[in-house]
Amino acid sequence: MENYFYGWYFKCQSETQTLSIIPAIHRSGQKKSCSIQVITKNHAWSVAYPAAAFHRTGKDIWIGKNQFGERGIHLALHTPELDICGDLRFGALCPLKYDIMGSFSLFPFLECRHSVQSMKHLVCGSMNVNGQEYSFQNAYGYWEGDEGHSFPKEYAWTQCGFPGGSLMLSVADVPIAGVHFRGIISAVLWKGKEYRLATYLGAKTMLAQEGSYLDPMKVIIRKYIQSTTEIYGYFAGATFANQIGLTPQMPAMLEIITSKESTKGRTVTVGSQAIRLKRPATTITSENAALLQLLDAVSQAEKYSELSALETGNLLRNYAKQQNYSKELLINELMNPKCINLYFKRGKVPSGLSTVSKISSSIRDPFSITLV
Repeated sequence: MENYFYGWYFKCQSETQTLSIIPAIHRSGQKKSCSIQVITKNHAWSVAYPAAAFHRTGKDIWIGKNQFGERGIHLALHTPELDICGDLRFGALCPLKYDIMGSFSLFPFLECRHSVQSMKHLVCGSMNVNGQEYSFQNAYGYWEGDEGHSFPKEYAWTQCGFPGGSLMLSVADVPIAGVHFRGIISAVLWKGKEYRLATYLGAKTMLAQEGSYLDPMKVIIRKYIQSTTEIYGYFAGATFANQIGLTPQMPAMLEIITSKESTKGRTVTVGSQAIRLKRPATTITSENAALLQLLDAVSQAEKYSELSALETGNLLRNYAKQQNYSKELLINELMNPKCINLYFKRGKVPSGLSTVSKISSSIRDPFSITLV
């Protein structure tokens, strides 16, 4: 069973005191557990709980009698090492305008996905930590989260609140289809306005005292997949099959379907990375890129999948459900004659695998892929 973790990070910051709290649930092999971490300027504690103590109701997380959510935090935690109790109340949250992961949120099976629930909000209340009172009156609050199966092997992170705004910055090693690149995500809130620095917006990292570092993957993504304002391509073929788990094989040559390509297929090289470029059946946009990517994977499932027909169908169906495609998008793309011709009439239906696209009135299951 694949490792998994899901957790939130809350930071409360006054002029003189800072308190951070991290509720999380994690799975390592067959072992499941949850925990609460408490961090002050000089100390850090981690208290483990059985997985059964973790509950999520609506927008709140519960671990035992401890509650975490958009309204605030309640702690009543008593161990020989840590005795903490109190309540912190949150004011109106300040979420980002769009996902901090940008278009990378479309990439399936990233090892870690970051989220920012609130760049800044007011915090009022107090916590008693081993006899020391932490008091917050109109203090600064910050809230973010992480989910995945592994933290990056290398990363740097920082966050701070200050009069007029707040800042978060993370630089990490990002593996995609066997290729690693240094990714950056950062958001700055200043006097009510949001500013962003990110790999998907062209931000670059520099190696100290070694000059600038131009990552080939950044060039590939910017040139063939997306710019700062639009998406015009996606990974396909064996590359995408590896990303979603149809095959453990990591191809030496990346395959990309992109509206920036006018030929049926050609090979280019960026740095030392070989890429096979192909034009799409229909124009790729920010709205339809993820669906076209899935349809392409379905049409080539037999070619690349190393799973059984049943396992392949289940994996594709679960992936489609996670994407939560709108009914309007499904109708527009699945009824497109060019897409029908490419994805469903290639002359050979994958052995034992038939795709059935079904518009459903159920929001939770708008798209299904079934075996016949």
